[in-house]
Amino acid sequence: YVEHEIEWTYHGPTKGPRHWCSLFDTCCGRSQSPLNLRFGKHDVTLKQNERFSFIKYNVPLESVTLQNTGHTAMLSITNKTISPKISGGRLNKTYVFEALHFHWGSSDVVGSEHEIEGRRYPLEMHLVHYSEEFSSLALAIDSNATDALAVIAVFFNIEFFNNTKLAVITDNLDAIRHRNEKIVVKTSLRLMKLLPSDTSQFFRYQGSLTTPACNEVVTWTLFGIPSYVSKQQMAKFRRLLASEKSEEAPQEMSDNYRPIQDENEREIFIYSN
Repeated sequence: YVEHEIEWTYHGPTKGPRHWCSLFDTCCGRSQSPLNLRFGKHDVTLKQNERFSFIKYNVPLESVTLQNTGHTAMLSITNKTISPKISGGRLNKTYVFEALHFHWGSSDVVGSEHEIEGRRYPLEMHLVHYSEEFSSLALAIDSNATDALAVIAVFFNIEFFNNTKLAVITDNLDAIRHRNEKIVVKTSLRLMKLLPSDTSQFFRYQGSLTTPACNEVVTWTLFGIPSYVSKQQMAKFRRLLASEKSEEAPQEMSDNYRPIQDENEREIFIYSN
């Protein structure tokens, strides 16, 4: 997730998603994200030695930085030496975790960026990783290599009870209600706990960042089995604002998702163990 000097928004008549193309040429590409994912196209069974490897995903993060970017709520690891990574799962490289962020809706029927068989979820989390051959996320994006980034997406359903694994995030969202607010939170959270309990089935395709400049540098992995979030936790996301504290007219952040893009003959694979 990278901020740009050219201003863009999710709403409004001149800078919303329909106008990203005119603001950023790269948003007009032919391998854009998000997509509507469908079952039954390219089903592949993974061999035992091809399964995902989550490196340091079970290490307690100690402390995290939560930030309101004006477009999303973002979590990054304060101690950079922990450096969780992913490999396997038919990825050709090893990727370093940079940060995670969320997309959500103002109601329970919208919010996720991707759809599964035309269905949207109220919340979608992106764990952003860059190939370890680059020394930073920015350099990976600038390389324009189609596999420079690996993003893992997790969908969330509404349940009656809180997801305690998300609590370190949702319990602190009120402290970053306004744009550019950030806090450091001590936590024993492990990234593994944020993934669905079943990660055996996932969608895979080549696409782009879903925010400007929409660079086509992302290998997408989307877990088919969702995690869960409570109505109370969703309400905390929906309180977040895209405006600064000093602004007189508060702007809601909800509905911070990009519309579905054209597939353009891309192959979408479904892997399962």
